[in-house]
Amino acid sequence: MVEQKYNEKVRTEQQQTTLTIERDSSERMSTVLIEAVASIRDVTATELDPLYGTVDPDAIDALCDGPNTENPLEISFQYEGCGVSVSGNGRIELVELEPDF
Repeated sequence: MVEQKYNEKVRTEQQQTTLTIERDSSERMSTVLIEAVASIRDVTATELDPLYGTVDPDAIDALCDGPNTENPLEISFQYEGCGVSVSGNGRIELVELEPDF
């Protein structure tokens, strides 16, 4: 079974799972993102497609390692069946998307 590091932060609303994470500044944001997606999808991180196939992990890290401002930049994209929003203030929001049939 997958280590459920983020279980206590997952909430489900109307059949939609959402996970919001505030990053510990010692962790790379791209690593936190991959671990969180793996947790919400209930798989290991190595079972996911490489993040770099969707977005540049170094760009995600740079976004979050810059100075925190009152209005931080944010990037949104889809990865592994999740809608992902990453904010420059170190916040990740994941929403599990409905599968396309």
